[in-house]
Amino acid sequence: GNTIGCETAVVLDQTETAEELVLTGLRLDQGIQRTQFQRVTGLQLDSTLNPEKIKELAKNGLAQDDGDRLRLTDTGRQVLDSAMKFLLTE
Repeated sequence: GNTIGCETAVVLDQTETAEELVLTGLRLDQGIQRTQFQRVTGLQLDSTLNPEKIKELAKNGLAQDDGDRLRLTDTGRQVLDSAMKFLLTE
């Protein structure tokens, strides 16, 4: 028979969706808005990421957190991979 095409959908679980949103959001200038994060994932950002680690990045000038939005600074985005690894590990 003729095969027209094949498309595979990948379904992410809640944790994978949350991590993917963190990875995507922190690459963007505007960062991650907590209310949007919760609406999309069903999880709170501060239960997905360790608030102490967020404070640590902010203290070192790598992130800004105004309580509504978490974003990396220009310096933080320059070390994006290290910042992500730090935030997403236990």
